[in-house]
Amino acid sequence: MNVAKYKDARERFTKTLSEHELSVVIDTDQIKAFWLRKPGTGNMSALIVAGPTGITISGDVSFGDQHALHCDYKPFGWFAKIGLHESYDYLATKFRIARNWDGDEAREMVEFWIEEIQNDAKPDEYGDVDGHATDRLAAMLSAFDVGDCYGLLDALDQIEWSNESDVHDLCTEAFGEPVEAHEHGYTSVALLSVIQETFARLWQGLEAERVPPSWPPHYREGLFPQTMEEAHARRAEKATGGQS
Repeated sequence: MNVAKYKDARERFTKTLSEHELSVVIDTDQIKAFWLRKPGTGNMSALIVAGPTGITISGDVSFGDQHALHCDYKPFGWFAKIGLHESYDYLATKFRIARNWDGDEAREMVEFWIEEIQNDAKPDEYGDVDGHATDRLAAMLSAFDVGDCYGLLDALDQIEWSNESDVHDLCTEAFGEPVEAHEHGYTSVALLSVIQETFARLWQGLEAERVPPSWPPHYREGLFPQTMEEAHARRAEKATGGQS
Protein backbone atom coordinates (compact mmCIF):
# COMPACT_ATOMS: atom_id res chain seq x y z
CA MET A 1 0.00 0.00 0.00
CA ASN A 2 1.17 3.51 -0.78
CA VAL A 3 2.04 4.76 2.72
CA ALA A 4 2.34 8.42 1.68
CA LYS A 5 -1.15 8.41 0.13
CA TYR A 6 -2.52 6.59 3.18
CA LYS A 7 -1.12 9.25 5.51
CA ASP A 8 -2.51 12.04 3.33
CA ALA A 9 -5.95 10.41 3.38
CA ARG A 10 -5.79 10.02 7.16
CA GLU A 11 -5.01 13.73 7.56
CA ARG A 12 -7.90 14.62 5.29
CA PHE A 13 -10.40 12.39 7.13
CA THR A 14 -9.14 13.51 10.54
CA LYS A 15 -9.92 17.10 9.57
CA THR A 16 -13.35 16.10 8.21
CA LEU A 17 -14.31 14.25 11.41
CA SER A 18 -12.78 16.79 13.79
CA GLU A 19 -16.18 18.36 14.58
CA HIS A 20 -18.07 15.07 14.87
CA GLU A 21 -19.80 14.20 18.11
CA LEU A 22 -20.94 10.88 19.56
CA SER A 23 -24.58 10.31 20.47
CA VAL A 24 -26.11 7.19 21.98
CA VAL A 25 -28.92 5.57 19.99
CA ILE A 26 -29.32 2.31 21.92
CA ASP A 27 -27.59 1.14 25.09
CA THR A 28 -28.80 -2.27 26.29
CA ASP A 29 -27.16 -5.44 27.49
CA GLN A 30 -27.38 -6.92 23.96
CA ILE A 31 -27.17 -3.98 21.57
CA LYS A 32 -25.21 -0.74 21.62
CA ALA A 33 -25.58 1.78 18.81
CA PHE A 34 -24.04 5.22 18.29
CA TRP A 35 -24.11 8.01 15.74
CA LEU A 36 -20.78 9.60 14.99
CA ARG A 37 -21.64 12.83 13.15
CA LYS A 38 -21.27 16.57 12.99
CA PRO A 39 -24.25 18.35 14.60
CA GLY A 40 -26.76 19.66 12.08
CA THR A 41 -25.64 17.51 9.17
CA GLY A 42 -25.49 13.88 8.18
CA ASN A 43 -22.49 14.39 5.92
CA MET A 44 -19.81 11.77 6.58
CA SER A 45 -21.77 10.39 9.53
CA ALA A 46 -21.20 6.84 10.74
CA LEU A 47 -23.64 4.55 12.53
CA ILE A 48 -21.75 2.12 14.74
CA VAL A 49 -23.70 -0.88 16.04
CA ALA A 50 -22.29 -3.51 18.40
CA GLY A 51 -24.25 -6.68 19.12
CA PRO A 52 -23.96 -10.44 19.65
CA THR A 53 -22.72 -11.02 16.08
CA GLY A 54 -20.07 -8.30 16.12
CA ILE A 55 -19.68 -4.68 15.04
CA THR A 56 -21.15 -2.97 11.97
CA ILE A 57 -20.25 0.43 10.53
CA SER A 58 -22.64 2.07 8.07
CA GLY A 59 -24.19 5.49 7.43
CA ASP A 60 -23.09 8.28 5.09
CA VAL A 61 -19.67 6.72 4.60
CA SER A 62 -18.41 4.24 2.04
CA PHE A 63 -15.29 2.15 1.76
CA GLY A 64 -14.73 1.89 -1.96
CA ASP A 65 -17.59 -0.25 -3.27
CA GLN A 66 -18.48 -1.34 0.27
CA HIS A 67 -21.20 0.78 1.87
CA ALA A 68 -21.01 -1.02 5.21
CA LEU A 69 -18.36 -2.97 7.09
CA HIS A 70 -18.83 -5.78 9.59
CA CYS A 71 -16.44 -7.43 12.01
CA ASP A 72 -17.57 -10.81 13.31
CA TYR A 73 -17.95 -11.49 17.03
CA LYS A 74 -15.67 -8.78 18.37
CA PRO A 75 -17.02 -7.12 21.56
CA PHE A 76 -17.86 -3.47 21.85
CA GLY A 77 -14.94 -2.77 24.16
CA TRP A 78 -12.47 -3.98 21.57
CA PHE A 79 -13.60 -1.31 19.11
CA ALA A 80 -13.58 1.36 21.83
CA LYS A 81 -9.89 0.88 22.64
CA ILE A 82 -7.59 3.87 22.32
CA GLY A 83 -4.73 3.11 19.92
CA LEU A 84 -6.43 0.28 18.04
CA HIS A 85 -6.33 2.35 14.83
CA GLU A 86 -2.53 2.31 14.82
CA SER A 87 -2.58 -1.24 13.44
CA TYR A 88 -4.32 -0.29 10.20
CA ASP A 89 -3.87 -3.64 8.49
CA TYR A 90 -5.33 -5.42 11.51
CA LEU A 91 -8.49 -3.30 11.41
CA ALA A 92 -8.78 -3.62 7.64
CA THR A 93 -8.53 -7.40 7.88
CA LYS A 94 -11.02 -7.71 10.73
CA PHE A 95 -13.60 -5.59 8.90
CA ARG A 96 -12.85 -7.35 5.61
CA ILE A 97 -12.05 -4.30 3.52
CA ALA A 98 -11.70 -5.47 -0.07
CA ARG A 99 -8.23 -5.99 -1.48
CA ASN A 100 -7.62 -4.51 -4.92
CA TRP A 101 -4.83 -4.79 -7.47
CA ASP A 102 -1.95 -2.47 -6.58
CA GLY A 103 0.35 -1.72 -9.52
CA ASP A 104 2.95 0.03 -7.36
CA GLU A 105 3.21 -3.00 -5.10
CA ALA A 106 3.49 -5.27 -8.14
CA ARG A 107 6.38 -3.24 -9.55
CA GLU A 108 8.27 -3.38 -6.24
CA MET A 109 7.83 -7.15 -6.05
CA VAL A 110 9.02 -7.66 -9.64
CA GLU A 111 12.08 -5.48 -9.02
CA PHE A 112 12.88 -7.62 -5.96
CA TRP A 113 12.55 -10.84 -7.98
CA ILE A 114 14.78 -9.48 -10.74
CA GLU A 115 17.49 -8.53 -8.26
CA GLU A 116 17.24 -11.92 -6.59
CA ILE A 117 17.57 -13.81 -9.89
CA GLN A 118 20.50 -11.67 -11.03
CA ASN A 119 22.36 -12.34 -7.79
CA ASP A 120 21.66 -16.09 -7.92
CA ALA A 121 22.95 -16.28 -11.49
CA LYS A 122 26.35 -14.80 -10.63
CA PRO A 123 29.30 -17.17 -10.21
CA ASP A 124 30.03 -18.10 -6.60
CA GLU A 125 33.41 -17.67 -4.88
CA TYR A 126 34.71 -20.78 -6.67
CA GLY A 127 33.56 -19.62 -10.08
CA ASP A 128 30.70 -22.11 -10.25
CA VAL A 129 27.37 -21.04 -11.72
CA ASP A 130 23.96 -22.31 -10.65
CA GLY A 131 22.41 -23.78 -13.80
CA HIS A 132 18.87 -23.36 -12.49
CA ALA A 133 19.51 -19.69 -11.76
CA THR A 134 20.90 -19.06 -15.24
CA ASP A 135 17.83 -20.74 -16.77
CA ARG A 136 15.59 -18.46 -14.72
CA LEU A 137 17.64 -15.44 -15.83
CA ALA A 138 17.32 -16.45 -19.49
CA ALA A 139 13.55 -16.90 -19.13
CA MET A 140 13.26 -13.52 -17.45
CA LEU A 141 15.24 -11.68 -20.14
CA SER A 142 13.22 -13.39 -22.85
CA ALA A 143 9.91 -12.44 -21.21
CA PHE A 144 10.96 -8.81 -20.92
CA ASP A 145 12.35 -8.93 -24.49
CA VAL A 146 15.79 -7.60 -23.59
CA GLY A 147 19.22 -9.01 -24.37
CA ASP A 148 20.87 -8.27 -21.03
CA CYS A 149 20.14 -7.06 -17.53
CA TYR A 150 20.91 -3.44 -18.37
CA GLY A 151 17.69 -3.13 -20.35
CA LEU A 152 15.44 -4.48 -17.61
CA LEU A 153 14.65 -1.16 -15.92
CA ASP A 154 13.82 0.44 -19.26
CA ALA A 155 11.56 -2.51 -20.02
CA LEU A 156 9.85 -2.15 -16.63
CA ASP A 157 9.05 1.48 -17.36
CA GLN A 158 7.10 0.42 -20.44
CA ILE A 159 4.76 -1.90 -18.51
CA GLU A 160 1.24 -0.78 -17.67
CA TRP A 161 1.35 -1.88 -14.04
CA SER A 162 -2.32 -1.09 -13.47
CA ASN A 163 -3.22 -3.82 -15.98
CA GLU A 164 -3.43 -6.87 -13.74
CA SER A 165 -4.00 -9.35 -16.58
CA ASP A 166 -0.93 -8.28 -18.59
CA VAL A 167 1.32 -8.23 -15.51
CA HIS A 168 -0.02 -11.66 -14.53
CA ASP A 169 0.88 -13.13 -17.95
CA LEU A 170 4.32 -11.50 -18.04
CA CYS A 171 5.29 -12.65 -14.55
CA THR A 172 4.10 -16.19 -15.21
CA GLU A 173 6.35 -16.32 -18.27
CA ALA A 174 9.32 -14.59 -16.62
CA PHE A 175 9.27 -16.13 -13.15
CA GLY A 176 7.05 -19.18 -13.41
CA GLU A 177 4.39 -17.67 -11.20
CA PRO A 178 2.15 -14.58 -11.16
CA VAL A 179 2.80 -11.71 -8.80
CA GLU A 180 0.25 -11.39 -6.01
CA ALA A 181 -0.13 -7.68 -5.37
CA HIS A 182 -3.58 -7.14 -3.93
CA GLU A 183 -3.75 -4.57 -1.15
CA HIS A 184 -6.44 -2.91 0.93
CA GLY A 185 -7.39 0.43 -0.64
CA TYR A 186 -5.54 3.17 1.22
CA THR A 187 -8.57 5.50 1.22
CA SER A 188 -10.87 2.89 2.78
CA VAL A 189 -8.26 1.88 5.35
CA ALA A 190 -7.62 5.52 6.29
CA LEU A 191 -11.34 6.23 6.75
CA LEU A 192 -11.86 3.15 8.93
CA SER A 193 -8.80 4.08 10.97
CA VAL A 194 -10.02 7.63 11.61
CA ILE A 195 -13.57 6.50 12.43
CA GLN A 196 -12.27 4.06 15.04
CA GLU A 197 -9.81 6.58 16.48
CA THR A 198 -12.47 9.32 16.70
CA PHE A 199 -15.05 6.95 18.17
CA ALA A 200 -12.67 5.63 20.84
CA ARG A 201 -11.63 9.14 21.88
CA LEU A 202 -15.21 10.41 22.12
CA TRP A 203 -16.43 7.25 23.85
CA GLN A 204 -13.78 7.54 26.54
CA GLY A 205 -14.84 11.14 27.11
CA LEU A 206 -18.51 10.15 27.26
CA GLU A 207 -17.81 7.39 29.76
CA ALA A 208 -15.71 9.71 31.92
CA GLU A 209 -18.74 12.00 32.22
CA ARG A 210 -21.40 9.41 32.97
CA VAL A 211 -19.57 6.58 34.76
CA PRO A 212 -18.20 7.25 38.27
CA PRO A 213 -14.46 6.50 38.64
CA SER A 214 -15.34 4.09 41.46
CA TRP A 215 -16.93 1.71 38.99
CA PRO A 216 -14.83 -1.27 37.90
CA PRO A 217 -12.29 -0.52 35.13
CA HIS A 218 -13.63 -3.33 32.95
CA TYR A 219 -16.95 -1.49 32.69
CA ARG A 220 -15.41 1.94 32.21
CA GLU A 221 -13.46 0.53 29.25
CA GLY A 222 -16.69 -0.70 27.71
CA LEU A 223 -15.89 -4.38 28.03
CA PHE A 224 -19.03 -5.26 29.93
CA PRO A 225 -22.33 -5.11 27.98
CA GLN A 226 -24.50 -3.94 30.86
CA THR A 227 -26.89 -1.04 31.15
CA MET A 228 -26.54 1.73 33.70
CA GLU A 229 -29.47 0.31 35.69
CA GLU A 230 -27.87 -3.13 35.83
CA ALA A 231 -24.60 -1.65 36.97
CA HIS A 232 -26.30 0.25 39.82
CA ALA A 233 -28.19 -2.88 40.85
CA ARG A 234 -25.03 -4.97 40.89
CA ARG A 235 -23.18 -2.39 42.93
CA ALA A 236 -26.03 -2.29 45.46
CA GLU A 237 -26.14 -6.08 45.62
CA LYS A 238 -22.41 -6.24 46.21
CA ALA A 239 -22.59 -3.59 48.93
CA THR A 240 -25.26 -5.54 50.84
CA GLY A 241 -23.63 -8.88 50.34
CA GLY A 242 -26.52 -10.06 48.20
CA GLN A 243 -29.08 -9.50 50.96
CA SER A 244 -32.19 -7.44 50.27
